[in-house]
Amino acid sequence: MKRVMVWAVGLVVVAALGWGLWWQALASGQRAAIEAWFADRRQAGWQAELGAITVEGFPLRLDRELLAIQLADPRAGWSWTLPRVGVKGEAIAPTRFDLVMPDHHSIAIPGQRVDIRHRRLDGQLSLVPGPRLGWRDGIVQGEAVAIASQAGWEAGAEALSAQLVERAPGTAPANSYTMTLDATAVDLPRRLLDRIDPADLLSTRVEELSFAGSAALTAPLDLRTIENGEIDLTAATIRKARLSWGELAVDARGTFDVTADGYPQGEITLTLSNWRQMIVIARNSGAVEPGLIDAAEQALQFVALIAGDGDNIDVPLKLSGGKVRIGPFAIADAPRLAEAGK
Repeated sequence: MKRVMVWAVGLVVVAALGWGLWWQALASGQRAAIEAWFADRRQAGWQAELGAITVEGFPLRLDRELLAIQLADPRAGWSWTLPRVGVKGEAIAPTRFDLVMPDHHSIAIPGQRVDIRHRRLDGQLSLVPGPRLGWRDGIVQGEAVAIASQAGWEAGAEALSAQLVERAPGTAPANSYTMTLDATAVDLPRRLLDRIDPADLLSTRVEELSFAGSAALTAPLDLRTIENGEIDLTAATIRKARLSWGELAVDARGTFDVTADGYPQGEITLTLSNWRQMIVIARNSGAVEPGLIDAAEQALQFVALIAGDGDNIDVPLKLSGGKVRIGPFAIADAPRLAEAGK
């Protein structure tokens, strides 16, 4: 019995020492991988600065904190400055972690910088183990998010949630992901409101903005995508999208593919509540060409007449040949979603 106890204690000690060595190796590897990525970005012409990395949590956790981060891609024209980011998880699953953002950070694009503040902004992410760290699933949630631009405008939302999940191979086209977005009590910039609605027919707050759907891309979402910034859409499904703004509401659903010349081809059905007021607001704004408004109004009157001339109508939009059509009416050019020939 005494010998058994000695062996048991010995095994525990050896296991503890082994775990400690493994944790230290994992922590060192994580630190080295992060530093190497920043060095690679500098070699590629980015500004990629990192003040310090700490790794804590022994023995069961692996909590990483990155301090004084400055990322900028001159080719794409954006930069991101953060005082710190927390990456917290379990030691047995280093590619599955909680992301804790600082209460303020800033993003810049050509000619403009926006400062972002919030009461809470965090997420849970799961990546595919390996050097490319492909996206598996993730969700980001925020409360009391406020955005202030150096150009003089402000916006925000009381609550928001966004989720992106890789679709299982064999159940969808390659490189497919499901997406959801929910935002409530969205405050739009005053400058934008003045342009959209100079007659003050709308409230200053969008009550609901939501989306649920899926997309197929030309490449998987991973480190290479971030580094190269080269990815295009090949197909999309909108299961449900909604904008609720005062007495106005727009719901959308449908599917489309992206053709070889980069334009969408398919059908999206819009449900418009108080569509006549939408036309009035569009005319008052002066931001939309009168000819485009005339074409849209004529097409919507045609749909409303068939549906019983009501204020709430279902509008099937046909996407083909680089145009958006309602019945026989071409009301707008379709957006180009990919480079031709890709």
